[in-house]
Amino acid sequence: GSVFTKESELNNEEKTHESIHVVEYLECFILGTLLLFVLLYLGASIWFILLPIICYYILYLMEWLVSFIHHLFSKRKKDFVKANGKAYWSSAMEMEAYDNQNNPLYLKTRKFFAFVRYYGKI
Repeated sequence: GSVFTKESELNNEEKTHESIHVVEYLECFILGTLLLFVLLYLGASIWFILLPIICYYILYLMEWLVSFIHHLFSKRKKDFVKANGKAYWSSAMEMEAYDNQNNPLYLKTRKFFAFVRYYGKI
């Protein structure tokens, strides 16, 4: 993974946070690869070869969209900016990263697909 920042160096919390996202991406890559093999076996288009690369972003975007719609319509006054912010903070991947960025040993004890346990905690 790559992180683009104005700072010359990330602090340890930021490094752990971004490292968690890298592991999440790798897990989604594996999931996307498994789905790719199934789809190709079923006769899907070769364009599905991109699935492992974008699987993380598909999951992240779908989760953000559901959360955005939920937060947008949960109040009478529809505020797109607040709904966007709440959708970001409600992301399972972001919740996992923020909850564990202070634990430098988290990645050593983290279970496979640990971000899934954050689903449904909007």
